[in-house]
Amino acid sequence: MRATVVLLCLVGGISLAVACVDTSGLFDGISDGGSDALSGDSATPVDSSVDSRVPPGPDAKDDARSDAADSATDSADSADAQGDSADARNDSEKPPLTCVADPTYVSPLAVPEVSAAAVVELNGTRFLYVLGDSGNNGRGLLEDLATGARSRLDLPLDTAASDDIEGMTQHAGILYTITSSGAVREFVPGGSAFTQSIPAYPIAPPPFSCPNLLDVNCGKNLEGICLSAVRSAEGCDGYLASKAEGRLYCVVMTAQGRLSINAGVPPITLALPATALSDCAFGSEGSAYGQVLVIATNGADGNMSYRVDPATGALTPLFAAGTTSTEAIALDPAGRLYLVTDTATTPSPGARFVCTGW
Repeated sequence: MRATVVLLCLVGGISLAVACVDTSGLFDGISDGGSDALSGDSATPVDSSVDSRVPPGPDAKDDARSDAADSATDSADSADAQGDSADARNDSEKPPLTCVADPTYVSPLAVPEVSAAAVVELNGTRFLYVLGDSGNNGRGLLEDLATGARSRLDLPLDTAASDDIEGMTQHAGILYTITSSGAVREFVPGGSAFTQSIPAYPIAPPPFSCPNLLDVNCGKNLEGICLSAVRSAEGCDGYLASKAEGRLYCVVMTAQGRLSINAGVPPITLALPATALSDCAFGSEGSAYGQVLVIATNGADGNMSYRVDPATGALTPLFAAGTTSTEAIALDPAGRLYLVTDTATTPSPGARFVCTGW
């Protein structure tokens, strides 16, 4: 049956009657399922208050931009979370840091009172180089890292400072040493030896160095020097180890090519017993361990060794211990750790540790 629907409309205050043609016949032949699909019960509701033909206003555009920005932020946060998750997985998969004594290492070393050690390069060959302290006038020993062969190599010292060499490091080919009084010496490699290039100079004015560079174990009582190929975020090229304070002071290379202390950078205070700090070292330049910072302690701390986080000063024990009075530490390109002891006698005990998990 067809029906005519009459609508009453009020336009401009005048009632109009509008006849609408019944279109129900247009749907004849459509199955019940089809008509149900088109019925109001199953169709998606439409908000008649919004005319889809009207373009969005400024507020709508702002909302859209805000939604897009939120979506981008959420995506970035998701990426960060995925990156953190990947880092966490990598850390969990990384083996724990462990060091095991190498039973094949030959000890002792035929040098009296070793107090400085470093991995150095001469003529394209890398060596462990150790030096005796005061009273030994630069007495030293080279150990070929590849063959284990050892040979004596003394370091010629000027008389502008004492011979109390307490720390040593090689950086960009130059060998640097530090005395307990704060005197720096620089040596250049040539052939199979090192030659002092300039007279000894104070690392910085007192109190960082002693007024008389010929004195020993004075002032901050410096026990080690360690330089890195990469400058730290704080602007440090390396550190000086103060035994008197248990701190690592920021060392910089000046425009004149000399070492100095940057007093504007707070020192790294280490959680160690008083007067325990005995040396510091970075891994060999150009190796996978070049940014690894380690320290050694003497008998006041049980002759221990640690990895140091330069950003926080946190210490990770390596459980690699020397004997009697550990005075020197070094880390070679293979990640092997060396500890040498000052027993005030000849020879000096030494040990090598194979470490994993750096």
